[in-house]
Amino acid sequence: MKKLKLTALLAASLLLVSCGSLHVKAADLTAGYTPRQTEEHRLTPEFASGQTTFALSLLQKTAEARPDDNLLISPYSMMQALAMTANGAAGRTGAQMTQVLSGGRPLSELNADLCCWRKAQPDTEGCRLKTANSIWFRDSSGFHVRPEFLQTNADYYGAAAYAAPFDGSTVRDINRWVSHATDGMIPELLDDLQDGNREDMMLMINAVTFDARWETRCKKEDQVKNSIFRAADGTEQSVTMLRTRESRWFCCEGGQGFLKPYQASYDFAAILPDEGTTPLQLLQSLTPDTLLTVLTKPEPCSVETMMPVFRYEDSNRFEETLIAMGMADAFTSSADFSGITDSTPLQITEVLQKTQIILDADGTKAGAASSVRGSKSAEPPQQIKKVILDRPFVYLITDRETGIPVFAGILQSVS
Repeated sequence: MKKLKLTALLAASLLLVSCGSLHVKAADLTAGYTPRQTEEHRLTPEFASGQTTFALSLLQKTAEARPDDNLLISPYSMMQALAMTANGAAGRTGAQMTQVLSGGRPLSELNADLCCWRKAQPDTEGCRLKTANSIWFRDSSGFHVRPEFLQTNADYYGAAAYAAPFDGSTVRDINRWVSHATDGMIPELLDDLQDGNREDMMLMINAVTFDARWETRCKKEDQVKNSIFRAADGTEQSVTMLRTRESRWFCCEGGQGFLKPYQASYDFAAILPDEGTTPLQLLQSLTPDTLLTVLTKPEPCSVETMMPVFRYEDSNRFEETLIAMGMADAFTSSADFSGITDSTPLQITEVLQKTQIILDADGTKAGAASSVRGSKSAEPPQQIKKVILDRPFVYLITDRETGIPVFAGILQSVS
């Protein structure tokens, strides 16, 4: 199968790539992989169900690991980064990733669904969801990348592709790319490009920015200042509350909630656990079908609400979570990413996401950046051999290239 040799294509040089106000010191492959026109596609109920299943499972397992912390994850951002990676997975690795990401539906269908969904996202002054994807490869003469992997991710994810030296300058370039793609909400995603003794070879990165205004802005007189919020540890905190009246309510086992609309086709959904129970207990009682039902079929009625103004940042590693969800092989030396390259065995060594949210009287702004780090697979331990020259032996001096001996001898004694 045809392979792409990055250094040959790029003439072993780094370029200054301009993307608006962004300047990336990396070799840009994007021009060679212009997205092709994808077939017209309609989203199905199976897609919505699969995405909800993935989102709920990701949130449940993250909350189980951090039951007392503020959490903010973006299943959408994580799905984009992992689906791009899955396009290079084969064998059992590919089957596991497809099962976790799409419930076993063909990856080609997931690609088409995610592409259709991404292209249909709102982009207005009142509500905008901006998605950017990129793939970064180590610019190495020994690392060969399959062109069909880059083309598939360009077609369905609009993914830019860069070859870079994977040193400190690459960390800075990636962080600049992420900051630019998230409107500065995630100014820094990576600290380094090294994971133990493994050599990092590639990164799949997604960046998402959500910026939306409330359909009905909260007026100043609706803001209740110095109200009390009872924290999980029992302390009472002074906060500013937004007092509103909404028109969609729902209840489920363990709680009740409401939907507050933004100016386009997005809502803010809040679910309050029953008194005496925790958010984790509520999450553990939810099923994907229940969650999807309450979010899409709420009861129309008048709802008086109060919610706090808040903002915070979060950061999560998802390796153990994804292993628990059934994607185990991708993180081991038996991982099969031959759809990306057959020159270097790869495995996933890190799945990272950083997020930020700001909710106030005007609306909500949130950003997320996710990265999937692929590194050289760990070498299997080799059996140690011993050759002790403590008795007579034969020796040869040979030509390295041909193996022809130019000297030969036997040593019987050294005295």
